[in-house]
Amino acid sequence: MENLEYPLISVIMPTFNREKYIKFAIESILNQTFTSFEFIIIDDCSNDATYDIIREYAKIDQRIIVLRNKANKGIVFSLNKGLQLSRGKYIARMDDDDISMPTRLEKQFQIMEKDDSIIVAGTYFKYIGRNPDSFASWVNVYEHDMVKIKMMFECPICHPSVIMRKNFFKKYNLKYSQEYQYAEDYKLWLDVLQNGGKIINIPEILLLYRATNLSISRNKKTSNLQQIRSRSILFKCRELFLDTKSKNLLRDFCNIPMELSKKQEIYKKIQRIQIAYQGNRDSVQKILQYFCGVFSDIHICFIFDNIQLQGLINGIFSILKNSSELDRFHFYILHNGSFQSEFSILKLRRIKDFELSIIDICKINNENISQYKTLYFKFLFALTQLKIEKCLLISSRFVVMDSLNFFWNADFEKKIIVATSSCNLEKMELFRDEFLIQENFESNVIMINLEYLLKNNFLKEILFYDKTFYFHNEILSKEEIIMNLIFKNNW
Repeated sequence: MENLEYPLISVIMPTFNREKYIKFAIESILNQTFTSFEFIIIDDCSNDATYDIIREYAKIDQRIIVLRNKANKGIVFSLNKGLQLSRGKYIARMDDDDISMPTRLEKQFQIMEKDDSIIVAGTYFKYIGRNPDSFASWVNVYEHDMVKIKMMFECPICHPSVIMRKNFFKKYNLKYSQEYQYAEDYKLWLDVLQNGGKIINIPEILLLYRATNLSISRNKKTSNLQQIRSRSILFKCRELFLDTKSKNLLRDFCNIPMELSKKQEIYKKIQRIQIAYQGNRDSVQKILQYFCGVFSDIHICFIFDNIQLQGLINGIFSILKNSSELDRFHFYILHNGSFQSEFSILKLRRIKDFELSIIDICKINNENISQYKTLYFKFLFALTQLKIEKCLLISSRFVVMDSLNFFWNADFEKKIIVATSSCNLEKMELFRDEFLIQENFESNVIMINLEYLLKNNFLKEILFYDKTFYFHNEILSKEEIIMNLIFKNNW
């Protein structure tokens, strides 16, 4: 039986005009496996059915406390009102259109009870209606030192996912700042850090986040204010943790999310910060790994017959130019006796050193290669003779805009191929209508698990299709169709 007078957690949820979604938010809290909580809902003078819906729920569950502002005061006012009236040992945040996973409060309570040095604990989350296996990348740091470092670039905590230790906020008189409205949470986390508090993320998806049209329009109207205030906060973070030299290095990273910045530039900045940072340098290394990847020997194979020399030079140039110090390259140029320009490629070593192998498939002493009719599959078979575990295969003109480190280190998850979904609507319709393939991939840039390819019978399958399959279409090539037919469940 819950102790209504002394709840362990106070859940605070401001709301305004959210009649469409508020039922989902309320029920997700009422259905928590952890039951010792009060649920403070502050209606900011809604002019739709939101307030009536809240009152109906309050009639059937005594844990709900309904408050209503006399006029529309804004979220900061409502949040501080909830903080002031809360009775719980911990304070959990909730937004009026999100959904908390059933075990959210239970798991957060256990974490806070286990380690009393933790002041704020957020969680990973995913967007409602998007890929169910993915989660928002900007909260993908969980250790305190990593959170602290990322605070110097952007806010790494999802506000509606947090639980907070109330006595810490009371001791230091911390509350949301009206001055930093639209970035009030970011400022509050900075205040916690300035007072020696520890902030973490629980590395588990415990919240479903809804990006509604209302929130998008609100962001458009207030984006300038949000950017200005967020920028002010991240500068304050840098003042707190870095010396003058390191702060100057970071001037370029103001409002652009780290995930949207080039890995090469991020690597240079963070590597230099690591020298000056006064905290745990291992954490800086983890941040470096998180944003830029790990030291990697990247094997890239080009089918020269489909790429003209200048296109090949431009492509390799873009790879080298946009790489970081973590990336080392071995390039393989596959051809059928037509490549005579090794020196033109080697001149690119002025940018960055690399290994180069020129492979004439006509000189490969293996009778199996001659059985394939399509040149693309002759080259694919030739890859299996290279004695490498995996490679990137590029068979068309290309330009790389950033480091390939993350793509190279993508988890195969026991699949044969890592590829990108096609964005060509005509191709997508053809694959659906003609071959019943709901999602096709582009075969011109793929990463192949050569070990799996050899261990299984896929090469024999490819050979069978190559000899027997015929489909004439100006949009789809034969090799693209065969690759999608064979690997439709293995990419």
